[in-house]
Amino acid sequence: MKEYQKIETLYKFDNATHKFKKELYNPIVDYLKDCSWIVSEKIDGTNIRVHWDGHRVEWSGRTDASQLPKEVEMLLQEKFGESEIIFEQNFGEKEVFLFMECYGGKIQGGLYGGKERLIGFDVMINDTYLDKMVIKDIFDKFNVETIEFKVVSNLQVAIDYVMNHAEHSEHCDDKYNEIEGLVCVPAVRLYDNQGKRIIVKIKKKDLRKLA
Repeated sequence: MKEYQKIETLYKFDNATHKFKKELYNPIVDYLKDCSWIVSEKIDGTNIRVHWDGHRVEWSGRTDASQLPKEVEMLLQEKFGESEIIFEQNFGEKEVFLFMECYGGKIQGGLYGGKERLIGFDVMINDTYLDKMVIKDIFDKFNVETIEFKVVSNLQVAIDYVMNHAEHSEHCDDKYNEIEGLVCVPAVRLYDNQGKRIIVKIKKKDLRKLA
């Protein structure tokens, strides 16, 4: 199955100092930094892919070799074990990937508390990622929660939010648990000269390593 696109770190890393420079890694991101961006919380869970090839449904972790915990397998079976008719009636023979995180319960040592649950963050149809703001309707069809997306006026607003706010994750039972960071895409879907979508992650622990 197709793997989810690797998300770039925002800043350049200095191997000599083992710190990040205050210099954006991708020149395209640097060029777009003053444009509007769509941001969402980065959930620290287990990456999940559900694939509809036009005829059948399959799922896996981040890679085809990933071994999913039995609790995650049970949850996926519950949500997608009988989902062929939903895919067929909504997408026909189009190829569809649903990208999600499984979090909570025993995932990541119980970081988020509660039971294991799924949250969707991206949808790809026929090799094209859909606009972030329209994917909720798709995940709703499978009774899967969708991460909340917000639009910020520029990338610095997102950086400041991650660096200066100790606001806890709304998905965590422990109100003292800070968010890990944000995932950001331009408000208009853009691709580089290799056809890769522009997408970056801003992690609190990385910002603390800025030189």
